[in-house]
Amino acid sequence: MRTSISPKVLASFLSILLFAQPILATCGGGGGGGFGGAAGGAPRVYKVAWKMLAADKLLPKMSEAALLVLWFPPNAADFKKSKLQKARGLALGGSRCVADVVINPRNQPMYEKYQMAAGQEAVVLISGDGSE
Repeated sequence: MRTSISPKVLASFLSILLFAQPILATCGGGGGGGFGGAAGGAPRVYKVAWKMLAADKLLPKMSEAALLVLWFPPNAADFKKSKLQKARGLALGGSRCVADVVINPRNQPMYEKYQMAAGQEAVVLISGDGSE
């Protein structure tokens, strides 16, 4: 029986993505995203480029992604207001071969495949070799 990813594992994964960014920062360090930490005005927003999997589709075969992040939001409203929409680590993960896929809440085949309950939020991580 497959289980959804535990909140501790998800928090660890997101922490690694978020806290690794200052190491990769450019021009001045401090995670300024190339602005040297001295950019004025409003903070920079990093929108995650989630790819929506249609309601009746299964995942395609792994492409060049080293890691696939599947997000099962409970409904469309939660999807729109979630902090996962603007997570800097996830947004920058695309440049490091991380593919972000949101599963439509009406996609019964995917919910059944991963044994997810309807209305429950979950994240599944799949490595490039297909292991979960």
